Amino acid sequence: MKKAVLQMQNVGFEMIIFSFGSGFDLESTDPAYVKNITETIAFAQHHGGIEVGAYDLIALSRNPPNASWAAIDPVTGKPEGNACFASRWVD
Repeated sequence: MKKAVLQMQNVGFEMIIFSFGSGFDLESTDPAYVKNITETIAFAQHHGGIEVGAYDLIALSRNPPNASWAAIDPVTGKPEGNACFASRWVD
């Protein structure tokens, strides 16, 4: 990542945006992972002048951990494996 930041700075890029499938886990609560990402972002901002952003495509099948957070299939009346946008999961 540090090498990429320095290359980006050299060619004039200003921002990195991580998305789903990039390997960046926006939802991780693992302290070691969060610490590593925090250090990486600090390096990008302070040494490369690169802003870092991320987004999560929550409309993908997510299989929420709580069945009450799942969208209900209107035909079968059963949870369909996607998170419901009106649930506490989205909050």
